[in-house]
Amino acid sequence: MPSTQTISDPQPDTALYERDFFAWANEQAALLHAGRFVAADIERIAEEIESLGRGEKREAAGGGGS
Repeated sequence: MPSTQTISDPQPDTALYERDFFAWANEQAALLHAGRFVAADIERIAEEIESLGRGEKREAAGGGGS
């Protein structure tokens, strides 16, 4: 029997992250706002937050490169 995605076992759309980051980010925000944490791409969300933090740290240290 083929595996299908169900409401109880959602999988994040990781391909959307590669195709359209803006759409992925909006989708993730909507999932988080709705409390649908299981459906969210938690690993990538965490990576993006870490990346933002590193960028902010560089800016604060004067290494913004502007």
